[in-house]
Amino acid sequence: MKLKLYTGSEVRELRQKLRLNQAEFWAHFHTTQSGGSRYESGREIPRPVQVLLNIAFGSEVSMVTAADGFCRRDDQAA
Repeated sequence: MKLKLYTGSEVRELRQKLRLNQAEFWAHFHTTQSGGSRYESGREIPRPVQVLLNIAFGSEVSMVTAADGFCRRDDQAA
């Protein structure tokens, strides 16, 4: 399977659909809020973080479907 390379704007849109702030969202990827902010502003997202984004949200599904699954997993873990 080919790795989807998420852009900062795609990730920001996904985070906003999940109604998470930057600290909450990026903590799932072992990334600080300031690092996540830089990625969302256009800095290249490193490959290890891209891999984690693909694991969490998939590489071939729509972001809305992936976001729904992400929320359910978090709710079940609580």
